Amino acid sequence: NLMNSLPLTGNDIGVEIFDRQVLTPGGESEYKFVTKTYSCASTNDFSVTLVWTDIAGVAGCQKCLQNNLDLTVQQDSFGNTTHPNGRSDPDTDNNSERVRIRNVGPGESLTVRVHAANLVSAEQKFSLVISGCIGDRTVAPVVVPTPAPSPKPVATTSSPINADWHNDMLEAINTERINSGVPSLCFNDKLTSAAEVHVNDMIDSDFFGHTGSNGSSVGT
Repeated sequence: NLMNSLPLTGNDIGVEIFDRQVLTPGGESEYKFVTKTYSCASTNDFSVTLVWTDIAGVAGCQKCLQNNLDLTVQQDSFGNTTHPNGRSDPDTDNNSERVRIRNVGPGESLTVRVHAANLVSAEQKFSLVISGCIGDRTVAPVVVPTPAPSPKPVATTSSPINADWHNDMLEAINTERINSGVPSLCFNDKLTSAAEVHVNDMIDSDFFGHTGSNGSSVGT
């Protein structure tokens, strides 16, 4: 009856409403409640209802959720977790889910969780209604951050150097080499290997110069 179902004048049923809450893929919202320290005359049940408007799916498909949210209620004192709609596992068919726990004890702590199990859109709004022999205050909802995706590895290639500034630099170097009577250089594996040796030589000898620490020149 209504007197034992809704928070009306004359009964001791409490209600909390969370409207237009938002979850992103993989995210989770958590709500904590504590029942009153005495048994309520109207009811000692704890009821949670979750609803959301799913996005459009494929025409003719029945029970095809696009954005799937999962509702669970945990009785913290016992560690029991209850799934919605009388199931023993998450409901993947409906966008309206309800958990009802009967005869909840006085002063009992309960945790309500809404998890974005599978979203095909960037976010999903939902509404949550909790009623029963609950106190006037609840712990503010906690939104568990969505795990950050692992960074994608950056692809590397061993393609030949062809940047214009490399060519300009090589041209300037070769001009000086020709003026000094030294053969010109060109990009190849031999030059790359010699350049690496030259760089390591500068690091080991703590100097900077075009020629090596022993007077040698790259490529000769």
